[in-house]
Amino acid sequence: DVEADYRNAEAMAALLREKGIPGTFFAVSQLVMEDRDLAAALLAAGEVGSHSPDHTPLAGLGAMDQRLRLRRGWSDAQTWTGVEPAGLRPPEERFDDNTLQAWLDAGGEYVMGVNDARSGSPEIHRFGQEAMVLLPRLLKDDYNVFVQDGAMRTDRLTEAFLEGTRKLRSIGGFAGLTVHTQI
Repeated sequence: DVEADYRNAEAMAALLREKGIPGTFFAVSQLVMEDRDLAAALLAAGEVGSHSPDHTPLAGLGAMDQRLRLRRGWSDAQTWTGVEPAGLRPPEERFDDNTLQAWLDAGGEYVMGVNDARSGSPEIHRFGQEAMVLLPRLLKDDYNVFVQDGAMRTDRLTEAFLEGTRKLRSIGGFAGLTVHTQI
């Protein structure tokens, strides 16, 4: 997630390129729009998606409000990078059916976020003849470990990632690893 301290994403992009691992960077567009060099660095390491224009949680907002916000987030990401964004990572991972429909209407293809442990596999949400893919985040992320769990050492983060990865591998689930630029 490219949020506060967004320039830190450039170091992550360089590390991913060095290791040959593709990444997806979900950016808060109001923070990054003027930084064209960052856009180029992130695209060189993978894809850039939307983390919304302003990091306002989406779940519970009306359908029209979400449609406007997510269309702006899609448009901002496309303007910033020159590439149409496929993915959305909703702020605070809070989303509802209106979010999924609004991202689909904006031109998006998938949403990445928690699915309340319903499944370790991607979910398909149908809207008429169209569908939105939800990529579940089941691994604890850096925010969960450091902020919510109160861990103070990076070895606890490593332990949490490895524990979650082992569990997901045993069930054949999708393992999406999430980190934040400010952490």
